[in-house]
Amino acid sequence: MVQSTPKNHNYGCMKLESIIKLLSEQEFVEILRRIKNDDRQQEACQLIRYWELSVADVIRLRAKDVTVEGIQLPQRFINWSEIPAQTAPLRLKLLEFAQMADLEERLFETRKPVLEGVWDLEHRFLQGWKDWQTYQDLAELDISARLPNFLVLGTPKSATTWLHSCLRVHPEIFVPAKKELEFWGTHHYYRGINWYKRHFVDWHDQKKGGEVSVSYFASPTAPEQISKQLDWERGSLKLIVILREPLSRALSCYAHWVLNGEAPRTFEEALKIGFFRKQLCHNLHYYRHYERYLKFFSAEQILIVLFDDIKKNPLAVLSRVFDFLEVQSDYCHSIFAKKVNVGCSVKNLTLHYWLYHTGVFCQHILPEPMGDTATTILKKINQRVNVSPTKFKPLIDQKLYQRLKDEFRPSNQRLADLTGLDLSAWN
Repeated sequence: MVQSTPKNHNYGCMKLESIIKLLSEQEFVEILRRIKNDDRQQEACQLIRYWELSVADVIRLRAKDVTVEGIQLPQRFINWSEIPAQTAPLRLKLLEFAQMADLEERLFETRKPVLEGVWDLEHRFLQGWKDWQTYQDLAELDISARLPNFLVLGTPKSATTWLHSCLRVHPEIFVPAKKELEFWGTHHYYRGINWYKRHFVDWHDQKKGGEVSVSYFASPTAPEQISKQLDWERGSLKLIVILREPLSRALSCYAHWVLNGEAPRTFEEALKIGFFRKQLCHNLHYYRHYERYLKFFSAEQILIVLFDDIKKNPLAVLSRVFDFLEVQSDYCHSIFAKKVNVGCSVKNLTLHYWLYHTGVFCQHILPEPMGDTATTILKKINQRVNVSPTKFKPLIDQKLYQRLKDEFRPSNQRLADLTGLDLSAWN
């Protein structure tokens, strides 16, 4: 096992570029494996390490700045001939990013203001470094806990929070209090199996134990990892998927990002950004993910629940879920009828964005705990004067709506053919 030689160094006042260059090659690679890579943080950190770029230069890098000749920075031009030969894969990846994006689109942390992107990249790298230390400490322990015999695979904005709360109260089911461990197929996987097992140490007499996460279904690597480590007795693991009509789910996800201050003002603008295109379009072709799971699991091991059915008759859906898990199917609890994660809206989107991003900047600029205090105060001001309990419904151009409906229709039909589900209402 690799030991972290700079483990006792104080990195609090050092820039990320300096920290990265102090690490040995082996340490750097191990840390990268534990960085959340939704916004390509791993590639960004490699640019800083191998190409002598600053964090700010990386965050500001736009698609038009990357050409087949090299990279145009504000102060200098980097010719590809200056780049070490061993980083050729990184160069090709960067060119690939540039070809996929619009000319003015930033390639890293695309959905955040520059200062927030700088802060976020630094934060996530240091978190990856801490995760590596956590892995080293946990790997030495003998944690006596069972691994789950069922998983809820997602998807986002499809009533997974409601299902998690319902599973937690059933006397024959154990579910960790923390929803969305997001272990399989993510950066958390590199924390090691002991990190995952810790969440199940309180599972004792209950017949079934599992967890609810939203990223597993769309993950390209999760099915194989889950199969190898949880389905050790072939066919014993049970998987539950909640699916929502793609475009409805896309609009709900977009509304969530808008209210978090992270998305453009219109749905059309969001689709011009690579991150949102992937989340709002590419990940919603469900049949691709289902086919991937069928390579490792039988169809009998997978229960598909439709979001529309939950809205119409939640008790009937829960009965199906409990029956699938082979626990008491007629168990009832008052929480089953309770709505959770109910949406809200804002009266003034400009004020909302200003307050949100000012809070982020305060966290970055002010020392602790002043930054957190300022952020909390700004959130309370926003809640008091600008937040409305009515659900936010984003507008979408009718032609774009119809075009996306047409795009998803063949995908929905293919899923229906694979599963035998009646998805006619989706069209």
